[in-house]
Amino acid sequence: MLEPYELRTTHGKEVKRFSVDAVEDWARRCMDAGGDPRFRVRFKGKLGIYFHGSPATIAYCYGDEGNRVDSVIFYGVPEDLWTELYVSHDDLEVIRRWKGGGGGGRP
Repeated sequence: MLEPYELRTTHGKEVKRFSVDAVEDWARRCMDAGGDPRFRVRFKGKLGIYFHGSPATIAYCYGDEGNRVDSVIFYGVPEDLWTELYVSHDDLEVIRRWKGGGGGGRP
């Protein structure tokens, strides 16, 4: 079984506490720039990402024009959502469904 990966540095990325609103704001900026928002919960072949002992996701904007949207580390991701992101391969729709109550409700 793979072990979780504890981020020890932010690698220059902004760090924000998870909230659906914060994620949606970031995703909207990504899509407005022509990108595809993705949420990585796996890192360096490890089971999952933690930041200061808390489940985390690295949000990155794939294909945005001119790389205008910086990646963000969201920490404090609820366990049920974090697990769903792992299984679904980093899908924004998982977060939207979860917000609507499909996987635990809004934090």
